[in-house]
Amino acid sequence: MIEATELSPGFGAELGGVDLARPVDAATAEDLRRSLWRHKVIRIRGQNPTPDQYLAFAQAFGELE
Repeated sequence: MIEATELSPGFGAELGGVDLARPVDAATAEDLRRSLWRHKVIRIRGQNPTPDQYLAFAQAFGELE
């Protein structure tokens, strides 16, 4: 489960409970998109994804160009 901590009122959040080394399932992808729309900016600390893991994570937000 993703936990969002607001960084400032109405703008930005730090997300916890996200592991970029693991595949993003449909429910997690929906939570990520919802967090981005709600907070406008999301920050996820303590991650060191490989390029392939980062691309898989980015696909949670839609088709890549």
